[in-house]
Amino acid sequence: MSAELAAQLKDETPCPVCGSHDHPLPAEPTDSHATQSDLTSADEKVAEWANRTSGLIERIEGFDTRIQEINDAIGSESLDSVTAKHNDSARYASAPRRATAKSEIGLDCDSTRPIPGDGN
Repeated sequence: MSAELAAQLKDETPCPVCGSHDHPLPAEPTDSHATQSDLTSADEKVAEWANRTSGLIERIEGFDTRIQEINDAIGSESLDSVTAKHNDSARYASAPRRATAKSEIGLDCDSTRPIPGDGN
């Protein structure tokens, strides 16, 4: 960056950095100096990460809201009680899926043999 600024210096014109009219030792370009393109690319990456971070913060806030809703719904119930209700709900919710799958592959719908991957 300093080399780019130095390249724009003109005699008897104030330096944009220090204001001096004399420029006895202007910066020389090196292989490792940052160019305007480098700065633009870095700014774009910062903006991209800021957007990602903002999106993650929104998701976390959504999870916080959902956790509060669940806590409000649970109230003072014990973890064991809530877990049992969840397991019952999952079992009842998957029963129609099991019956449909069994029917599609030609099994008797009254069969109690579990379907692989069904969790029952």
